[in-house]
Amino acid sequence: MKNKASKGFTLIELLVVVAIIALLLSILTPALNQVKERTKRILCSNRLKQWGIAIHAYNVANDDRMMKMVRRWEGVYFPCYISTIQDYSTFNDDDDQQPDEWNAYKINPYIEMMNKNYADNGIVTEMITCPNCSGDFMQDWVMDVNWPYHDFMEIAYCYWAGIDEVPQEQRSINAVRYLTLDVPSPKKLLMSECLWITGDTGGAGYRYNHGRKGWSWNGYMPGMSHSDQSPYPQATGRSRLFGDGRVEWKAVPLDENLPTLDDLFWQVNDGMWNGRDSGWVGEAGGAVDVHYF
Repeated sequence: MKNKASKGFTLIELLVVVAIIALLLSILTPALNQVKERTKRILCSNRLKQWGIAIHAYNVANDDRMMKMVRRWEGVYFPCYISTIQDYSTFNDDDDQQPDEWNAYKINPYIEMMNKNYADNGIVTEMITCPNCSGDFMQDWVMDVNWPYHDFMEIAYCYWAGIDEVPQEQRSINAVRYLTLDVPSPKKLLMSECLWITGDTGGAGYRYNHGRKGWSWNGYMPGMSHSDQSPYPQATGRSRLFGDGRVEWKAVPLDENLPTLDDLFWQVNDGMWNGRDSGWVGEAGGAVDVHYF
């Protein structure tokens, strides 16, 4: 009896199959990454809409008295800070802390951004961060840095109300045109994802939620597990919430990307970013904290 020859793949056939699989992966991976990024943008947009609903609910319950942008450290305004002060009675008019400022305890009943026992445990929820960021990282950051040492917390979104109270030297000429004053407006920004440079002459880091290399947070500070200190930061853009509850995505074109400390235009113009319809709020000097919108 003759044994039948067993059939199988030849080495060449296996190599062809592997090559085809590799080719398909190379074609599909960028598309899948784009789908994942779009999904995160949608989730982030929905989160901003929830913030908008909460702000309007608070305004209605408080005779349309909007909270104003937080200022700290000698009158400098920080849009991505939210106050964690429960009792303002110990502060006077000379302090940076003001009773009508953007406050976590006041907005928390409408959106639940932190644990009701935050003062004792420093626990916050995922609402403080964009889905593209590491929620665990940011929650740990608040607990380890903001909660024990400051009367505010840093979140992944900027709150822009009260821009008319920010001194002219701390805001670009576009600020009053584009940002909220004392009442919400359909054409003006109420909140947006953070996009800013922070640091000093010894180094700097960018903070943004969406970038070609991911997200970046506190790049210049020690102990940060994720940062991007590229000399040409690769932000892609951010979602923006308007006074009527509408959320839009604003892209950052590659040829108009973020400035660096060595950028001559940035130096001459006190931190203004030469991007499309761009502007800034914050301190652009020896200590750099410039928020872009």
